[in-house]
Amino acid sequence: MRYRIGGIDGEHECSLAGSHGNGEYTLIIAGQERRVRVISADSRGMDFAIGNAHHRVTYVPGEALETRMVLDGLQVSAFRHTGLDEVVYKNSGRSESAGGDALKSQIPGKVVSVAVSEGDEVAEGDAICALEAMKMQVGVKAHKAGRLSSLKVKVGDTVAKGAVIAEIS
Repeated sequence: MRYRIGGIDGEHECSLAGSHGNGEYTLIIAGQERRVRVISADSRGMDFAIGNAHHRVTYVPGEALETRMVLDGLQVSAFRHTGLDEVVYKNSGRSESAGGDALKSQIPGKVVSVAVSEGDEVAEGDAICALEAMKMQVGVKAHKAGRLSSLKVKVGDTVAKGAVIAEIS
């Protein structure tokens, strides 16, 4: 699992290198291996230690693919699964039966946000909605420029792989 962390002193790639049980993990942050021990965690935040230093994270509401938090008093953002939305975008395609206007879901999931409305003009690559599957959120982007002639989803809907999300003409 990859994250991009921003706000401390620029942006850093972060990945989980190992799980050792009892809330202990090895992370690679900006190319350096760090041993992390989770002390406590709940829906509002968590306490953890890196080496002998104790840290407190409080979660702040953010956007679909971003977790905003306050880490020891500093605003920090973690962007989950960087690159995963690009994989979905590259694999989203036009429906042959719909004459190329249909934007289809490449994964099954729950719609957690919608960024557009019917009638909006969109450019290729513009965000249409975000889907959540297995605690991952993935942005669905327009496969071509045009007018959003039909929006088939709303927040809270569950979509199957291959389901039409929108028609762009």
